[in-house]
Amino acid sequence: MFRKTGNRIVGIFADMSTYGEVNVCAVGTVSGNTIKGEALENFPPDDKPLPVEPKFKGTTPLNWDDNGYLKVARASATYDQDEEYVSTSIRYRTALLNLGGFHRYNAGTRTPPTSCQS
Repeated sequence: MFRKTGNRIVGIFADMSTYGEVNVCAVGTVSGNTIKGEALENFPPDDKPLPVEPKFKGTTPLNWDDNGYLKVARASATYDQDEEYVSTSIRYRTALLNLGGFHRYNAGTRTPPTSCQS
């Protein structure tokens, strides 16, 4: 679910292999079918996600989802007091989202976000 203003896009991309439970808020500029910018993966307070995968900390964008639509890099996170689990979110300073093959659907009364916070 995305909102486009000029060439700027903000929206939610969900990994459908998880039935949409795992998702990121992406913000960036669009060129053709690609959004280039950042992504923020938030976790519900009751979840205990594992630490950031080391492969996402590097500078080379790698697949975030099973289908390879979203590639991310330069990950940073907020950890709990034991430095073991991510407490609230992971920010990917590099995000490339390929919208090729996506289709427009009516989301009904749901509206896309206006920003990615955290």
